[in-house]
Amino acid sequence: MDQVTALEQLLATALRRIAELEAALASMAQENADLRRQLAKNSSNSSKPPSSDGLKKPVPRSLRGKLGKKSGGQVGHRGDTLRQTATPDFVERHEAEACGTCQHGLTAGMIKAVERRQVYDIPVPRLEVTEHQAAIYCCGCSRRWDCSLARFAQANKSPHRGGGIHVPRRTNPATSRP
Repeated sequence: MDQVTALEQLLATALRRIAELEAALASMAQENADLRRQLAKNSSNSSKPPSSDGLKKPVPRSLRGKLGKKSGGQVGHRGDTLRQTATPDFVERHEAEACGTCQHGLTAGMIKAVERRQVYDIPVPRLEVTEHQAAIYCCGCSRRWDCSLARFAQANKSPHRGGGIHVPRRTNPATSRP
């Protein structure tokens, strides 16, 4: 009987220990769930400020719905592009001095073709000053040195003038002569 009593005490101790461990496990499972719930909170699903999100930001979601079309140009769309012009305003030549493979010198006689690329730029607006000069004549009919004066345009009454709407006449720098 001693053995049976000892086994019963051992069994009772083991059952108490199992109950204690099950209680501790349940407590830890509850604590784990609470911590996971706190970690899942951010500024978009709680009252936390955005600064508390840290470095892990949520992926932005597009407000646009799917249209069922692939990205890029659609089938049947003609498309538009800038075409190269036959008369560019400026031409800059780019020439190589040596072969990219063997490093031998290159001459103008070795050129077989030219690849053309054009860049369209809108120039920065700048102040343009146009000087108008009126010729002063002296025909000999009078002793005055300014007996005949060419007339300025109606808009140019003073020696210097600003403002007004004026569209300057432009010349093509590539075709104009000095």
